[in-house]
Amino acid sequence: MAEPKKRRITKKDWDKVAEFVKKELDSRRRDKFRGVHETIWREVDRQIKMEPMRRFTKDKQVIDEEWRSVMELGELAKASEIITADVMRLTFPSSRAWLEAHSEPPVSLDPQTGEKVVNQEHQDFNDKALRALMAQQHLDFGLKARYELSVKEALHHGGYVAEARFENRSKYHNGTGVQTMGAPVWMPYSMWNAFPDPSPSVIGTDMFYTGNMILVDYMPLYALREIAQGEGWFSENIDKIPKKTNKNKDVETEDVELIKRYGDLVISRGDGDIYLPNAKVILGNDVILYYAPNDLPYPSVIYSGYERMDVRDPYYTSPLIKLSPMQKLASQLANKYVDNVWLRVEPPIVYDANDPQFVLNGGPLIAPGAKVGTKSSASFQEVKIGEPQEALRGLEL
Repeated sequence: MAEPKKRRITKKDWDKVAEFVKKELDSRRRDKFRGVHETIWREVDRQIKMEPMRRFTKDKQVIDEEWRSVMELGELAKASEIITADVMRLTFPSSRAWLEAHSEPPVSLDPQTGEKVVNQEHQDFNDKALRALMAQQHLDFGLKARYELSVKEALHHGGYVAEARFENRSKYHNGTGVQTMGAPVWMPYSMWNAFPDPSPSVIGTDMFYTGNMILVDYMPLYALREIAQGEGWFSENIDKIPKKTNKNKDVETEDVELIKRYGDLVISRGDGDIYLPNAKVILGNDVILYYAPNDLPYPSVIYSGYERMDVRDPYYTSPLIKLSPMQKLASQLANKYVDNVWLRVEPPIVYDANDPQFVLNGGPLIAPGAKVGTKSSASFQEVKIGEPQEALRGLEL
């Protein structure tokens, strides 16, 4: 029986893959659930940064009234700090070891029984040596700090995405000495740059994400040239990357925008589709730069969060998101109370503009024990304003 003819993937096929990934990313950006969550994230981000709210007219013009108070309460930022500290304390406790290391030393045969024997002293020493190496690698590559960023991400945006990948670090000493060290690292991503699979068939409860995840990353071109070597990289396409200004959420950057897609891939062809399971594809400014099957039997992407409200919704919610409306209401009432107190302390005044003395002084003189002369019978009166206690009661509630 003749063997099936092997089909070669052409440049045209790879161009189709690049176009497919771009369209898939655009589709996920327009997803209904994505739009709802981005609105929530935008408000929570504002509150965490303690940026004041802005007032608009009906035609969306900004109202800038200098006398109005525009402070944002820091309760959400404080909650983020406290909950993050609690999670880190539980994950990396100082009272006990938070990681266990076990090595497999050489095995010898017992000459009398012929059974495999492990030297226990060698086992203990190797375990301790491995644990020391891992602890040093965690310190050198900042595992705790990286993990803390993911905790913050889950609090602020409901979920977090992290990529487990191998990274190299170059150390320079004495001007000429170069030392390279590498280790597997935890790479956190912002949910603003992560686009999980919208299919309701993807439950997403496994440790490693089983759906098709798209991650957007940014890297200077010179750094990309250094790593874009070896198997899987289309080195001939590096020079074809077009220069363009990319927008990383609210910040413009000249760095190359990398679109990474993890998961199964299908190349449509007239002579039959080509199925590429468990693959990783990278685009740089929309040019395909990399394809390879994942080394592990699953994508090296971890996606989780606090709570899923709907199986159809691939995104998570968090305690901070649920507290966000309460902070917004409290901030509004606090600002109204401060404004009202200011008006009570220095109330607006109505005076007779026909009185030459008032016109000369720009109105009556407001000061303790002030003597105000007038040449008219209308005199002046205080403008009645609202009651600040009502805003204070609402804030206390």
